[in-house]
Order: sequence, then C-alpha cells, then structure tokens
Amino acid sequence: MAFQSDGKKQRPALRVKNKGGAPKGNRNALKSGYYTKPLLDERRKFRGEIRTLILRTMALAARANYATMGKKPNVTVTRIEVP
Repeated sequence: MAFQSDGKKQRPALRVKNKGGAPKGNRNALKSGYYTKPLLDERRKFRGEIRTLILRTMALAARANYATMGKKPNVTVTRIEVP
C-alpha cells in the first residue's frame, strides 16, 4: 500500500474486471471481419428481403389454394421494416 502525504495508508485503486474482447482504445477491433457495421447492415437488409419473399410466397400459395376452392382469398402482402 502507498502512503499519503499525511502518513496514512492509501487504498489501491479498484480495477474494473475485463469482460473480454478488444482492449479499450484498440482502433483495430472492428475494422474488418464478420461484425463490421457495413456487413451487419447488409445482412439486416438481406433478412428483411427474405422475410418479404416468404410473405409473398405464402400469400401466393393462399391465393392458389383459395382459387382451387372457388373462393376469393383474404390475404394482403405487407413489407416488414426492421429498425
């Protein structure tokens, strides 16, 4: 333990436990690789497009199914926006 100027003992500073990952201030942490912002945005957009395609496919299948039964389908296609 260190001593203060008045002779009393000074407690050591508490350290924050490292939770893994890159050290603070590491500018190389996410410049390339799977988790960079451009790639995350691209995958998010792609998932939205896949959702839209699935919904449209389901709507077409419902219309085809109702068409064979002679009824008008009550199905609407919407686009899901992900923030």
